[in-house]
Amino acid sequence: MLSIEGMRWYFATGLDCNSAIVDTLSLRAMITHETRAYGQTIIRYRNKLHCASGPAEAWYGGETWYRDGKMHRLDGPAYIVFGYARRSKVGDYKEWWINGVRQPRVP
Repeated sequence: MLSIEGMRWYFATGLDCNSAIVDTLSLRAMITHETRAYGQTIIRYRNKLHCASGPAEAWYGGETWYRDGKMHRLDGPAYIVFGYARRSKVGDYKEWWINGVRQPRVP
């Protein structure tokens, strides 16, 4: 059985990096929590809604994108409610947010 120091060395060697990077990756994995219940998925990082690779909240009919607990998305709307969830065939409802501040509608 390897000690903690031995495991850090083993992973650092395998990843071709130093042990500080291994500690960062391990810490991030330990404090990122994903909760799934009743058709809803919530991703938290350090007890704040946060997901760098997709929506932090997703539910039947919509999704919201968060960074550090604030609604945020640069490449599209941060809040989306799909048309069928609102029982309207008009289209999706979208809001654009950057760092928790609502932006004017982008075409």
